[in-house]
Amino acid sequence: MVRFSAILAFERRPVKKMKFFPEERVKKTSSPPETPPQPKQEPEIKKRIIDSVVLNVKGGVGGCGNPKLRGKGGKGGDVYFIATKGESLVGLKKKLPYDQIHAESGGNASNLNHCLGRAGSDKWIPVPVGVNIYDNIGNYLGSLSKENHSLLVAKGGEGGNTKNEFRIRGGQSVTAKVQLQVVADVGIVGFKGSGKTTLWNHLTLPLSMEIPPIEPTKYADVRKMTYPDLRVIRVLDTPSFRLGMQDEKQGQQVLSYIKRTRLLLICLDATGHQLGPKKRLNLFESYLCLNKELQLFHPKMMSRPTVVVVTKINRPDSQFQEFESQLRNIDEYASMLPKESRPAEFFNLRHLVGMDLRHREEEKLNRLWESIRVFIDEYEFEREEKEKEAATFIRMHGRHN
Repeated sequence: MVRFSAILAFERRPVKKMKFFPEERVKKTSSPPETPPQPKQEPEIKKRIIDSVVLNVKGGVGGCGNPKLRGKGGKGGDVYFIATKGESLVGLKKKLPYDQIHAESGGNASNLNHCLGRAGSDKWIPVPVGVNIYDNIGNYLGSLSKENHSLLVAKGGEGGNTKNEFRIRGGQSVTAKVQLQVVADVGIVGFKGSGKTTLWNHLTLPLSMEIPPIEPTKYADVRKMTYPDLRVIRVLDTPSFRLGMQDEKQGQQVLSYIKRTRLLLICLDATGHQLGPKKRLNLFESYLCLNKELQLFHPKMMSRPTVVVVTKINRPDSQFQEFESQLRNIDEYASMLPKESRPAEFFNLRHLVGMDLRHREEEKLNRLWESIRVFIDEYEFEREEKEKEAATFIRMHGRHN
C-alpha cells in the first residue's frame, strides 16, 4: 500500500510547462519564409567536334577440332573496316553502341560428316570515307581514303588441328580508333579580337539572316558554306589563338583540328595585337607570329593554300596598306626582325583582302567565296596528281623498305 500511495502521490504532482522559444521565434523556425520559384537553368552545352570514334573489335574464336577423327575446327571470322559513302562517325556510334564487336566463331569438327568445321563469317563495319585507323597506343594501322576500300583490323582465331595439338585459338582483340583525315575544308585562325567568329558568321549564314551577338569562342565548331550549285564547303571556327597552345590539352586538340583542313583562313586585326601587358605586335609581326607557331606545330601546313583577311581597315591606325607592301617583299622585311621572330618557312599566301566586318560587304564576300572554292579544288587536284605519281612509281620500281 505504501508503494502504491507513493506512486499516486507522484502522479498527482503538477507538471511544469516548459517554454522553449517565444511564439515569434517558433513561427520563424517552423515555417521558413517562402522564396519565389527560380527559373530552371539549362545546363551548358559544350560544342564539340566528333572527329574520332573508338571501337573494341575482336575476331571470332576458332572451332574445336576432333582428335579421334583428325577433324579440323573452322577458323574464326575476321573483322574488317570498309569505307562507305554517306557514313558518318556519329551514325557509326549510334549503330554500334555496345562496347565490343565480335566476328562469328568457327564451327566444330563434330563427326565423320563434319570433319572440317565451317569457317566463321567475317564482320564488316562501315566507316566514313577518308579516315585513319590507329590502335590504343597510337600505332598506325592503315587508312581508308576511297570508297569500298577495306582494312583488316582483327584476325580470327585458328581452329583446333594437328599442328596446334587441337588447341583452339581466340580471335585477335583490338581497340581501334577511327579518326577523320579532314575535319573541315577551311580552318579560320586568328588572335583574340581579330573578328574571326564574325567572319565565320558572314561566310556561313545567309545574307538575309541577321548576325547573332558575338560571344567569345570557347569550343571549335563547324558550319557549312553552300554554293548555288549545292557544292558544300565546311568551315571551322576555333577559339582565339594564343602562344603556348601546344602545351595545353585543349590547345593541342584545336591545333589538331586546324592541321586537318585543306585551306587556312588567317584573320588579322589591322591595328595589330596586344600580346602582353608590355608588348604589342604590329600587323606584320602578328602575321609572322601565327606563321611561326603553326609552322613549328606542323610544317606541312605551310604548303596549303592560305587566304588572309584583314579586319578593321577603316580605323585611323590601320596598317593595311603598309602590310600589303611588306607581303610583296616578305623576305626583306622579315630579315629586319629578330631571328626568334622569323619563321623558317612562310605561308603559301594565295589571296589577301581587307574588310570592315561591321557591315556585310557583299562584293568582297562573293570574291572570297569564289576564291576559297577555287583554291581548295586546285589543292585537291595537285594532291591527287602526286598520289597517282607515287602509285605509278611504286608499281614500276616496287616499295623499298
